[in-house]
Amino acid sequence: MRTIEIKLYKFEELSKEAQQKTLEKLAYINVEHHDWFDCTYDDIKNLGMTCNGFDLGRGSSIELRINNSLYEIAKNIVGAWGECEDRTICEDFIREWDNLVYKHSDKINTELVSEDNQEDFDIEADVLESNFQHSLENIFFNTLKNEYEYLTSEEAIGETIIANEYEFTKEGGDIY
Repeated sequence: MRTIEIKLYKFEELSKEAQQKTLEKLAYINVEHHDWFDCTYDDIKNLGMTCNGFDLGRGSSIELRINNSLYEIAKNIVGAWGECEDRTICEDFIREWDNLVYKHSDKINTELVSEDNQEDFDIEADVLESNFQHSLENIFFNTLKNEYEYLTSEEAIGETIIANEYEFTKEGGDIY
């Protein structure tokens, strides 16, 4: 039997070179062992959609399934989010939708499309909804991309190391 004694260091006690080596070795610590995207998936679900998957790599895509009307989703976002560019996109959609309904109403009941105008309304509504759905896909793809980039940043990796009180050999890289 033999006993090996190892001196261990907190991240802050390592040399700059050893810290850098540790950050590089643990580059994916925040994203490889848990579903880091669950909060965004929950937000998407609470707004009336489902995320069926995404690809932040070469495919650069997201698949959203719309469970509620896009108008209702836009209203949910406006009600839930503070002032931001993405909320403005939703407010614009709501205004454009309301204007489209008014345009194709009988001008008496301005909140309903008249039967005579239904076909023209449907054509314009399809374009408006398609553009808005594409905007939603961009919003949530960028949300996931930004979260991933933050979680794999040296700042976030360092925060995880410190919060979990990991210890290392003097050379860094090996967790204890």
